[in-house]
Amino acid sequence: MSIISVLAGELQRAKVFENLADSDSSTFVASESALAWILVNFRTDRAALTDRSRIVMVLPSQAEVADLFEALLSLNLGIDITVVPPWETLPFERVSPRVEAMGKRVAALWNLSQARQDPNKIFLFSARSYAQRFDRELLEYVPLFFSPALNLDLDTISKVLYEFGYDRVYQVEAAGEFSIRGSILDIFPADRDTPIRIDFFGDEVETIKEFSLTDQRSGKALDTVTVHPARELRPIEGIRNEAITLSSAIPKLSHVFERFTRGEFFEGMESWGPFFTRFSSSVSSLLSSNDILVLRDKNRIDDRITTLLDEERALLELLAPTWELALDEDIYVSLFNRLDDQVLMTKPKVLNLDSVAKSSDIMRVDLEPYVLSDFREETIIGSLRSDVRSGFRVIITADSPSMANRMITSIKQAGLGAIAIKDSDELLRFLSGTKDYAGKVGCVVSDIEVGFRSINAKLVIAAPFDLTGRRLRRVRSSNISRRAGQALYESLRVGGYVVHDFHGVGKYLGMTRREVSGVERDYLEIEYRDGAKLFLPTDQLSVITPYSGGEKPTLSRLGGSEWNKTKARVKKTVERIAQELVLLYQKQYSQINK
Repeated sequence: MSIISVLAGELQRAKVFENLADSDSSTFVASESALAWILVNFRTDRAALTDRSRIVMVLPSQAEVADLFEALLSLNLGIDITVVPPWETLPFERVSPRVEAMGKRVAALWNLSQARQDPNKIFLFSARSYAQRFDRELLEYVPLFFSPALNLDLDTISKVLYEFGYDRVYQVEAAGEFSIRGSILDIFPADRDTPIRIDFFGDEVETIKEFSLTDQRSGKALDTVTVHPARELRPIEGIRNEAITLSSAIPKLSHVFERFTRGEFFEGMESWGPFFTRFSSSVSSLLSSNDILVLRDKNRIDDRITTLLDEERALLELLAPTWELALDEDIYVSLFNRLDDQVLMTKPKVLNLDSVAKSSDIMRVDLEPYVLSDFREETIIGSLRSDVRSGFRVIITADSPSMANRMITSIKQAGLGAIAIKDSDELLRFLSGTKDYAGKVGCVVSDIEVGFRSINAKLVIAAPFDLTGRRLRRVRSSNISRRAGQALYESLRVGGYVVHDFHGVGKYLGMTRREVSGVERDYLEIEYRDGAKLFLPTDQLSVITPYSGGEKPTLSRLGGSEWNKTKARVKKTVERIAQELVLLYQKQYSQINK
């Protein structure tokens, strides 16, 4: 039994969570400190979970999703946590979302669409991600499954990967690409963080290994690999058929929809998804009465979705005349659904966890944050001493043994008893309040970053964030980190040049604040050729990088195909140089052997 399991069991025995699953009320007040422990309780306490299978939680923003994801990982209980990202593009922007975002999203939705119960899974959505529509039929696919000794045909695999939206390339360099060289299949699954190399012996899978993109060397061996589509919108038969109708209904856009009818994958095709009536399914339609839907601050979620709909409508009204599209009640083009419209479709148990009580009769989850007036040592020691005298069992957490020893020394020097808790058995003895531990502060090495105070359990957990005010961000492969975006923003200079993933080279003119449908937001203003300007929301910093060329660049044309042609031309040149280098090395090697 782990230290986290012992603490979770102690909270369950104190009946901290007993009303969440059984009460007729569906609204509770819960602090940020309580969120991760509430989800862990649903996953570990079978009595609280009853026959419910999956936990789906919706938070107002992607930043709050990131914080909760970190908190859940720090508890380290082996729970499968899936973060479902939204598309990061603007409505009707003729660029495709990142392959990684689409791949992770379609894999998560496919898992939710499966009828089987998975009691060890938590899905985290932001308001934007949960509100986003999709085509339910596009989830009716069979993933590619690889394992050693399995017989598979490479030609058939290649065809399926193309239908999944993967690009066949000479050498895999990014998510959503695959290559076949003899009996070796390299593929970078869009929902994974590392590429995979599958070696065949004839038609039989011999080995499956991860490999490095930098030196192409194989690494850790894997037992199995499942590959999901790289694109969320794919030109399946139903999409192709409806595209024929749309071509006739909107002649100005016929050249776009004809590409769907031909079964093409093209840049920006996802921006036309809302025009298809099939693109109307909601995440709630994938849930059943056996699932628990947890909403963090429902009013804030509703406000965020309303803002998205207003911004989308404003852009649509601006663009409709250029498409000769008459907007009326019969034409509703939108990528998003309102939350209430979704939940009414199904009957999952809905649990509202508000951060602020709207009335005095709303029950509060007995896990409050551990709050200090300041982070001076005397303040910390005084708070610990007060809690011990009040009968609380006080445990401080440290991220390393050396930090734990320093904390114990400081507490003892202040005249307060302190003891190191080395394992779960000793933690059980500490919590039982035996003579050796009475009146002392326990110190345990743990990844817990944010603590809590529970009156019913008479338990205080003081974590590094509570004692220092600084949250430690650990490096995790699936982490949603904001550090890279912050560093990028600080490196930007007004008048300098930036490279947009989809639009190419532009000049950064600075930050500006714009109002769309009554809502003000911050945007980066980027100028392109002929004075065209792009206003990039600050939450989409990941799509640009500072220009690093030595000479003054030529500005790209906004919205044109020029940048894609440039990238394709550079890629072909790199491949040619790589092939020439291989031939050169082979020639040198043969001369050395001679």
